[in-house]
Amino acid sequence: MSVEVLEREAAKRELRELGSKLAERVGTCNLAELRDMSNRGELDDATMRDVERMRTLSFLLGE
Repeated sequence: MSVEVLEREAAKRELRELGSKLAERVGTCNLAELRDMSNRGELDDATMRDVERMRTLSFLLGE
């Protein structure tokens, strides 16, 4: 496997792990719902970092 394929697989795995972590922590991993929660000030700083990382990975992976 090429390095790019391995990196993409690692990014997908991280995205799944972040989704699970957020679903457990705040009850959802849906980015639209998380954005709404963020706009209402319902998310702490650590959760916001995870949401931003998830948004970035989703964008980069085209998901």
